Amino acid sequence: MKLPAAINEKMLSRVMLGVGVYFAVVKPLLIKFNIQDSKAEKEEKAKLEAAQLAVESGSSVSPYSWAAFFKDAPKGVKIMPNAITAKYAKVIHDAYDGWNWIKYYNDADDVYGVLASLRTQSEWAWIAKKFFEMYSTSLLEYMKMIFTEEGFKEFNLKLTQKPKYN
Repeated sequence: MKLPAAINEKMLSRVMLGVGVYFAVVKPLLIKFNIQDSKAEKEEKAKLEAAQLAVESGSSVSPYSWAAFFKDAPKGVKIMPNAITAKYAKVIHDAYDGWNWIKYYNDADDVYGVLASLRTQSEWAWIAKKFFEMYSTSLLEYMKMIFTEEGFKEFNLKLTQKPKYN
């Protein structure tokens, strides 16, 4: 059944009006009230998820799994001296202990300080190796105790933005 031209134009104009109202009014309100993510938030979430995948334990690209990380390293990669690596591992370890309730809110700052002083992911991988040797625990698991889930993702994003090797 074919509809008259006037009805088709009326239906088309209503559909176009509905689409216009959605994009001009409804969508900005959804974003403003955090019901729907904005484009920038979606991009940020995608970056965080990519960083999380890059640091999963056992991944060959993860600076936390130092054995696999250095297996793929190019020849001539500079490695930090043991004394500095041990110092950084101790700073990270001392940043969180279950009995230190007063410092609980500042512990992540110490770990961010270590990250800021590093130039590459390979240096972090070397610290992960030293941390395991000194404390017999995985640095990845220890980091999960220090940070909230969102804080851990944010930290890993900053870590993966550094170059892999120097």
